[in-house]
Amino acid sequence: EGLVMLAGAALLTTLIVWMAGKRDAAVKLEHGVERHLAPGGSHGVGLFLLVFLSVVREGVESVIFLGAARFGTGSGSLWGALAGLAAASLLGFLLFRGAVRVRLGLFFTVTNVLLLLFAAGLVAHGLHELVEAGWLPALVDPVWDLNPLLPEQGLLGSLLRGLFGYNGNPSLLELLGYAAYAAVAASLWRSLARKRRTPV
Repeated sequence: EGLVMLAGAALLTTLIVWMAGKRDAAVKLEHGVERHLAPGGSHGVGLFLLVFLSVVREGVESVIFLGAARFGTGSGSLWGALAGLAAASLLGFLLFRGAVRVRLGLFFTVTNVLLLLFAAGLVAHGLHELVEAGWLPALVDPVWDLNPLLPEQGLLGSLLRGLFGYNGNPSLLELLGYAAYAAVAASLWRSLARKRRTPV
């Protein structure tokens, strides 16, 4: 379980890094689509394959991430996944109909921050599983216990656990892993975003 969670965090990290370098991709994508679908352009087969393969890749990533999240939250992640799928479908429908306009720069920034926190939670929970398996030392276990105030099994605790890796009684290794991953990933993301804005 711990290795699957760490692998999921690694995949998410590559996605975050890729997105940080591609913030202007929306404009390029729109121009490319218009060029390919315009009269005299290609017949759209390449565009279809791009969309098809992108959806397949996202599906594979979703299976990995939901598998990792399931280890952390049990059957609660299924309901969260279904709610997320319903919300994404509704948003996609509204975007397609033109009822909702989204500033893509802000959207990608918020998405990257949420993905970063989710990946940090996967790292922390992966480390927790490796400590339980006896592969790593906990250092201090637990550092604190917030479960009487905010139980992991409660509604809010389960939501925070599934989204951000909340643990009411974390070990020191989990806290260090979460903080180190978040700091390094955020620094890398900011560096790439700054580099993208700097004229060459």
